[in-house]
Amino acid sequence: MNCTKCKAKECRDGIDCNDDKNVILPRYQETETHKIITEASLLIDNGRAGTLSRVEELIEFIKGSNYKKIGLAYCIGLEKSAIVFSELLKKNKIKHAAVCCITDGITEAEIDPAKENFSVSCNPIGQAEQLKKDGVDLVIEIGLCLGHDILFHREIKCDLTVLVVKDRKYNHCPLAGLKT
Repeated sequence: MNCTKCKAKECRDGIDCNDDKNVILPRYQETETHKIITEASLLIDNGRAGTLSRVEELIEFIKGSNYKKIGLAYCIGLEKSAIVFSELLKKNKIKHAAVCCITDGITEAEIDPAKENFSVSCNPIGQAEQLKKDGVDLVIEIGLCLGHDILFHREIKCDLTVLVVKDRKYNHCPLAGLKT
């Protein structure tokens, strides 16, 4: 399937273009899924779409949800932003843990013996393990490197959303790269 090549866009008219509707619809009625859909709808329905920043949406979403503890997985290069966000969570009385990408002080040579670089490496698997130990049930990602984010997502095994996608060239706004 490649929806970018579709000219008809019959899905906009409620037509099931791949015959999955009867299999997928019941999954939206599962209790945990339905809670997320309901809470997310409050952020965009009734003319609210586009009135809140992503940070404001996250705070409102968390407050309206049943998450007990939020995890921040962040890149050391964006630590100032992670600190500001952590303070915002604290101000809103949201329990959280924050784990930096270089947790555990593992070197690049320890991760990849073919390397001779002994500088500290990013440790997305360690980040995920620490956040699991901290008992988080929603993770907010702040600027993990490409590849490291994939490993982190694979390991974390809980709800996750991304606040910042790392893009050094375009000041963490990857959509700008589509305009070149």
